[in-house]
Amino acid sequence: MGLFSRLAELWKSKDEKNYDAEVKKDIGTPKLLEADPIYQDPIFSNPRPAVFSHGNEEEQTKHLLQKLLDKYKGTTLEQIFPQGLLHVIDGESCFHIQSENQGLFARPCGELCRDYVMSNLKLIRGIGPHYEMKLKTEGYNTLSDLIEHSRYGSSAQEIVSLFDEDPCDMVDCVSGLVQSASDPSVLALSGLIDEKDLLFMDIETLGLAGVPLILIGVGEMSEGIITVNQYLLRDIKEEYAALQSYLIHLRSKKALFTYNGKSFDVPFIDGRFAYNGIPEAHDITHFDLMHFCRRRWKDSLPDCKLKTIEAHLVGAERDDDVPGAYVPHFYDTYLREGNPGPLVPIIEHNRLDVVHLANIYSYLCKEWFNVKS
Repeated sequence: MGLFSRLAELWKSKDEKNYDAEVKKDIGTPKLLEADPIYQDPIFSNPRPAVFSHGNEEEQTKHLLQKLLDKYKGTTLEQIFPQGLLHVIDGESCFHIQSENQGLFARPCGELCRDYVMSNLKLIRGIGPHYEMKLKTEGYNTLSDLIEHSRYGSSAQEIVSLFDEDPCDMVDCVSGLVQSASDPSVLALSGLIDEKDLLFMDIETLGLAGVPLILIGVGEMSEGIITVNQYLLRDIKEEYAALQSYLIHLRSKKALFTYNGKSFDVPFIDGRFAYNGIPEAHDITHFDLMHFCRRRWKDSLPDCKLKTIEAHLVGAERDDDVPGAYVPHFYDTYLREGNPGPLVPIIEHNRLDVVHLANIYSYLCKEWFNVKS
């Protein structure tokens, strides 16, 4: 066993013993936001505010938790999710749930992607919005036209030649040329990547950092159907199997889509790879849709949280949804009570997040590129 693996095992063994001790300390009726060490994460000291039709967030969440405990008392996870399977990998296991979901399928085709990017003269250093307009009035409507320009011709040629390269390499190059990571030209290039090579991902965790994740959801699009695979930890010791299961999907794809994933999901998972002795990290073209949503809707919506964007686009709110700040408590209650009820809204929340990621991507493509579903 290498040094990396031995250090990971020592770290993992120490943390699991500490966590088990805290969970077993109180097997009575759980209290919301109790003062166990695992709840000292800053997310618990300042729960996200939300408006409910009846009562405040904490009271609503208490009511939901009790309703779930009563409804699913005496049942098993397998009875609630009969389509679920035990996924075994490297001798470790986790719970695998697969579902097929109707989605809004709209993405730019290769020709449209090329035309959209080719018309963006601002990809050339030194060309801003006003000078771009001037150049276009002079007949330089595309980067191909600009190849004949005495000053910008060589730079335009370099960018045009990128279309002969791997699409993901082109995305990375164009991302370095634009002034903002949310430039629509970056998202337009996603249309050059084959549909089967796209992966949508969202995670549920026990906190912001230094704690296990509890669920990884990934989605794949095919002809308007979004297939969601979810890997659930029935116990925190199943994290290794869930991570390895996720890697099977990740390694077979060329582009990853997340919502705030560049700041949270991806660094979090990379940290859990290290913790579990998995010598992997994300090395994939990454589209963080939160940045594009902010660019499109920041002036028309109160905020650009996934829940807000979803309500704006879909026009519906989720029933019996567990607020993200309370996910760790619901999971801890499941471990203490041996009742799978608290897992139900967590799994559903994650499934919908993945489905709506794919739908938001399609909405952005329709808005910016006039793509029809």
